[in-house]
Amino acid sequence: MWQDFAAGVIQAAVGSYQAALPVLDTGVGRAIAVPTPVRMKKLPETRTFIEQGVTGNVFQLTSFTTLVAPAATPTDRIELLAKLMVEGGKTERVQKLLEAFGVDSPAMDRASSVALYEKEGPIWLKSIKSLGLEPQ
Repeated sequence: MWQDFAAGVIQAAVGSYQAALPVLDTGVGRAIAVPTPVRMKKLPETRTFIEQGVTGNVFQLTSFTTLVAPAATPTDRIELLAKLMVEGGKTERVQKLLEAFGVDSPAMDRASSVALYEKEGPIWLKSIKSLGLEPQ
């Protein structure tokens, strides 16, 4: 997609900061908005969708990456993995990776992740269904 954007085949693209970096660095493209509640550290001059008056629910969702395990995984193992992810996220190496990828938020504990999923999951599902798609 970013090659098509750079070549002028498409006029707009949406993606991660890291993926967009080549077109941002070369000046071929510029960031229009960030889908976060607050401005990104890597793009401090780029206003959020909300700041620009785009208030639809899907523009207020949290962008995240998650670790999943099979449903039958014992709860104590899930809790341990979650704890290790949070601890690992505090290491210098991971902090450097997060900074490079433009990720401003630290890893969440399991309770916070579950709460986020319960709060935002229905919004994702409603949005998907409004497009005539059925989640699998």
